[in-house]
Amino acid sequence: MSGVWPDLLDVGSEERRQALTALLRDFFTDPALSAGTLHDRCTRLAFYDYDVRAVLRDLSPLPSPRLTATARQLITSTDQRAVLLGLGLLTGHARPDDVPMVRTLGLLNFASSQACRVLLAIPGAETDAVWVADRSPGVRGEVGDALRGHPDPDVRGWACRNSSGYMTHVRQRAGKHELRALLDRTHVDDALWDHIGQRLFRMCHYYLSSEFGYYPHDTTALRRWVSLAARRPATVDRAVQLCSLAEELVSGHAAVAVRGLRDGLVAEIGNVLEGWRDLLEREAARDGRAAWVLRELAGLRTPLNRFAVRIVSHAPEPTGGVEARVFIDGTPLYAALFQGGFSGPSERVVDGGRLRAENQPREILLDDYDGTNLYVTIVREGAEVVWKDWRWDMRPDRLPGEFRFDAAEYDHEVERAEFDRGWEWPARTVARLVERRLRADPTVLGRWDCGPGHCHSARDVHDAAVLDFTHPADASWDEPSVTFRLGINAAGRDPEAVADDVIAMLCASDPKETVGMVGRDSAAMAARLGLVHRPTTVGFC
Repeated sequence: MSGVWPDLLDVGSEERRQALTALLRDFFTDPALSAGTLHDRCTRLAFYDYDVRAVLRDLSPLPSPRLTATARQLITSTDQRAVLLGLGLLTGHARPDDVPMVRTLGLLNFASSQACRVLLAIPGAETDAVWVADRSPGVRGEVGDALRGHPDPDVRGWACRNSSGYMTHVRQRAGKHELRALLDRTHVDDALWDHIGQRLFRMCHYYLSSEFGYYPHDTTALRRWVSLAARRPATVDRAVQLCSLAEELVSGHAAVAVRGLRDGLVAEIGNVLEGWRDLLEREAARDGRAAWVLRELAGLRTPLNRFAVRIVSHAPEPTGGVEARVFIDGTPLYAALFQGGFSGPSERVVDGGRLRAENQPREILLDDYDGTNLYVTIVREGAEVVWKDWRWDMRPDRLPGEFRFDAAEYDHEVERAEFDRGWEWPARTVARLVERRLRADPTVLGRWDCGPGHCHSARDVHDAAVLDFTHPADASWDEPSVTFRLGINAAGRDPEAVADDVIAMLCASDPKETVGMVGRDSAAMAARLGLVHRPTTVGFC
């Protein structure tokens, strides 16, 4: 479908609406003007769906028979502007036989909001509006609000789960609903552009669920913001902001929300960052963020394979968090199911052969989103690998169906993900090696009646890792136990040598006598177990 509206970015809202109003007045007052003429003239204008609604509201009441006939011609166009205008004209005048066409148009990102408005105005088409909203995240709140008092209990239940009340309150308090209006100005200065970029990223990358895409105009704001990037002076801060948002468009919930616009927006951001390459290369030696942008830029694209795993490392602070994001048919799985949130780290999702396919079916825990567990069964069937029998106790209605992948391509992708360590910083490598060796030989800590432990290095400290382990090794949750925390300094040393030293130290002497304890009740628990209490001085990293 054509009509990408490049001119829209430089036309203010008043100018857009005045031009559209003049066009429609001419059409309504001159019976000689044909629907084809209206089509051709509207494709040369710049307007959004909300401009159409505002203009039609000012022009109402409108002549119905000629209007609806014209609207039905416009919605068959291959131009986005004509389709939007047609849907606007059809709203409140559509018949049940219009439903199939309008439903289909509702799957298009630019038309989903207006298509739902048409459906909601057709008696009996409320479930069709729900069908569109379930596939178009940006209109769920709008449709949910419209159907909250519906007599059908199933529709009413859906509306209660998807109404915008809570999210509207959160976003109005943060001022996020004004992003589109702020960016609609003829001139957007650097400070405002920077500020809105920060808001957009926070909306996309929220811990439990993404706020981005909840309103249809979130995509409008993001398109406008990206289009203005090339006009900004290049800085490392701005490069990080652009690269971080591009990653969310590739592998986060923003990818689900913007749908067909995704690759174009990512490419546009990539072009801006390529233009800033000289600055980034100059700064990379002393600023880890510039080096991170350059690394990310090399692979900033939607995976082409049916099955893919992308290891996502976020902007350094000084070292960012890491997620392993799984794609099926180019769609990020976690984002599509959970509507946001963080997927698990590579160590939990990929390492240890977790994703490998075997001849016997094997159910794995794919993620533990917000305290709930998502399971899938993986099995090799001849030349195919099958993902099936999904289980999730939180929202079973969202579970996908069965997926089949070419076994050779699947195996190659899993192997690539397992051996790709380009994202790993030295302390994270130490953590991985230490934990792997403790799992391989439980007697290292088991000889001291301690559990195998968990070793990790996260965002706060670039050159350190921590090992947490418990005593007694087999204590149940309601029995007294103590957690110990060992700090590991990895600065300037070979990760293999550091891991060797840690394992040797744990084997040589009882760590309970030297390693500090964590937990508010650690003193009481130590006393109950007959241990000397030593509070740890090591923070969580």
